[in-house]
Amino acid sequence: VQMNNILRFLQRKHLTPDISAEDEAVMGVALESAEDWRGKYLTMIYGHRMSDESVATFTEQATNFSQMFDSWLERRGTDYLCGAEPTVADYSLFCVVDDTVRTVTTLLDERPLLAAFYARMQARAGVAAYLGSNPEHRERVNGNGLG
Repeated sequence: VQMNNILRFLQRKHLTPDISAEDEAVMGVALESAEDWRGKYLTMIYGHRMSDESVATFTEQATNFSQMFDSWLERRGTDYLCGAEPTVADYSLFCVVDDTVRTVTTLLDERPLLAAFYARMQARAGVAAYLGSNPEHRERVNGNGLG
């Protein structure tokens, strides 16, 4: 919760100081929802060390989250969760999707809007430069070597 409050503060201060109250509320819900997804991922990785049962459970959970975000993008009719430009919520969602597709490789197969969102985020200049630098820790994204 503290991390997301800090992210929301940074969003207001540095990225979109004129964000509307409605968009800020939408961003907050999106950010917390992405964090809920991340919590399920971390439970599978660290709590259950990717046991077969935990992977199956997480796959179902990730499928539900991916459907929710695909529907979210459809309802909003925007390229990003809160509008025409990404917010901290979009970067948070991108990170959890990026981690998830390592385990649930078919995650985006039936989620066209989320797949397009993921591709747009990957193509953003800073993200593309980071991914193109092939940082060593992307090969081993979790401290226990799983995922």
